[in-house]
Amino acid sequence: MVVIDRLDNLQDIAGWSVWKKPVAPVPIDSCFKLEDIPGKGMGMVATRLIHAGELICAERPIVVTTRNVAVNGEETYNDGTFHRNCITGLSEKARAAILSLKNSFPPSSGLDMLPGMLKSNYLEVDMTERPDPERPYSGCFPILSRINHDCSPSANYFFAFEPYCGQLWAARDIPDGGEITIAYTTLPAPRVDRQAHLSERYFFTCTCVACSLPPIEAARSDTRRIGLSKLLARSSTRSGLISAAELQQGVKWAEDEGLAAIAAHAAYYGAGNLAMCGDGELALEWARRGRDACRMVEGEGSYNVRELEQLLALSPQDLRLLARLGRRP
Repeated sequence: MVVIDRLDNLQDIAGWSVWKKPVAPVPIDSCFKLEDIPGKGMGMVATRLIHAGELICAERPIVVTTRNVAVNGEETYNDGTFHRNCITGLSEKARAAILSLKNSFPPSSGLDMLPGMLKSNYLEVDMTERPDPERPYSGCFPILSRINHDCSPSANYFFAFEPYCGQLWAARDIPDGGEITIAYTTLPAPRVDRQAHLSERYFFTCTCVACSLPPIEAARSDTRRIGLSKLLARSSTRSGLISAAELQQGVKWAEDEGLAAIAAHAAYYGAGNLAMCGDGELALEWARRGRDACRMVEGEGSYNVRELEQLLALSPQDLRLLARLGRRP
């Protein structure tokens, strides 16, 4: 694996204990294959029924880079010299995996093939146990980077810091022969915003079911996603307390849109909000729902699952006391 970062950060990263830990085990009988998807290029397809909550794939990235990378000049970055030098330390097999990825950037972008391949296929990775917006990182994977996008994805990509690997969890039952997809863009957003981002960042027009709805159904879908976006924005801040009825509505919107991971996060934030409102019993009920939902799409090692387990260790009386003190559990 190659990590592109500041020298002082690299010295710290090299000493991490996570490198001594194995990647999360995946069932020996592989449940997917990579094949050409008409109109999309290479993608991932189920080779048997995959049940919701199954771990489909887990692997470490080949290349990890800070998104704030600084090089000697833009020309050196864009012409591929910088990246070719970076991947010289990879094994022949790893280099071949990187060089076989699709480059979505057109010649007019000014990007050489190699940086274009990397930028087209980066997924978010973490350099801290919880995602840190001040330290954004991206990674390329031999398998996970080949998964196609859908605005109602059948799987959820989650980066697990402790074993330091990307994990793919089934967000719903996926039939034999069904395509396994993830999200490349913000899902609680109207179709026009999703399409604009995908076109600008990945240079394709999404034709998934959610983006191909008739006008009336598309408007209803947009209304649900916009409402869900507003609810998440309120519930994720200390000042934006929401009611149980609003939370239930938000989860239903997410479920109607086929957004299992978003429904899980709504329950996660909602449990904390209800605890702040002083409703201990209801907060614990939603904490259980959130824990089970997050466990399904992020696994047992998810920091969201661990935080909800800590919340569930408290009593309703403890939660009411914290609410009176103005403290969020």
